[in-house]
Amino acid sequence: MSSTGLSGRRSRPTWVVVLAMAMLIFGGGLLQEAASTLRGLPGRGLSAASGAAPEVQELVAGVASRAAAHPVAVRLNALSKLVLALLLLYAVAAVFSADPRARGATLLAAWAGIVHQIGDGAFLFLVVWPRSAVELPRVTHAIILGTGLLGVAFSVLLLTFFGGRRGRGVFGPRRQTRVGHGG
Repeated sequence: MSSTGLSGRRSRPTWVVVLAMAMLIFGGGLLQEAASTLRGLPGRGLSAASGAAPEVQELVAGVASRAAAHPVAVRLNALSKLVLALLLLYAVAAVFSADPRARGATLLAAWAGIVHQIGDGAFLFLVVWPRSAVELPRVTHAIILGTGLLGVAFSVLLLTFFGGRRGRGVFGPRRQTRVGHGG
């Protein structure tokens, strides 16, 4: 069986499609969250808590008030999410359009993802979440740490596949020539 599709172009390996779809989902969610934060709309957690127990609603209201007390930090966090979302969506578009910059765009998005997860974790621990054990159980600290580690693991997965032997095999190790630079 040939690896070419109906159009005669080589088909992408399954791992490229799966990782590109994961980047699309993650990037779309980040874009939505960043846009709603920058527009001043309540985030996913605030709207989901409307039908929750009174204790949960009280905790969510406390988190929202602490976040409102630091508007610059909230905007910077939302802008970092926006930048990462746009990088991820650009990488997805490059992968699916067979752009020669797809590998580089994905590697850049992966490194930006690691930086974002570190910054987002610091933002959550220092600005949003209270340090009091009475208001916030240890489980929530574990959730913050776990989601950050999961995001870093996804970025490392992208670096491993797109930056490694498989990525060079699909996208080629050669340097991409830039228009107007003779090379």
